[in-house]
Amino acid sequence: MKDDLLKQYSIFEVKRALSEVEREYGREQVEHIVGRDRAEEIDREFEKEIALRVEPYWKNILAYERGGFFTQAFLRLKYSLRSKSGECGVPQSVLEAIVDDMMPDIRAFFESEEGMREFEEWKKTRELKQAEKETKSTQKKQ
Repeated sequence: MKDDLLKQYSIFEVKRALSEVEREYGREQVEHIVGRDRAEEIDREFEKEIALRVEPYWKNILAYERGGFFTQAFLRLKYSLRSKSGECGVPQSVLEAIVDDMMPDIRAFFESEEGMREFEEWKKTRELKQAEKETKSTQKKQ
């Protein structure tokens, strides 16, 4: 019965629902609902699907960073001709599942001392860059 229900939905919908249960009640409740082995299998399936859907974008980023002039020019042209609406081609359900999966780790990092320290450093760097921009724009006007 449990597997029949899981086959009706995409892995992203299942992972999102289980993430909500896990966030509210803990991992034990997820394992109770679908079974420990199935919960681990769902995690593996989710990671595979994420890799399949996001890998082409990662490859393009790496190719751009490491590639020569022609590779970079091709990728710039390829992405400049795409929709200007900000859509990346990754389905919304995939993006939401990624966010749901990563959010607890992101929150934990920014609540830690190291995360707070890095955030403060980032804010200082941003303020310095903003001040430099304002100085340059003031100098150009004069």
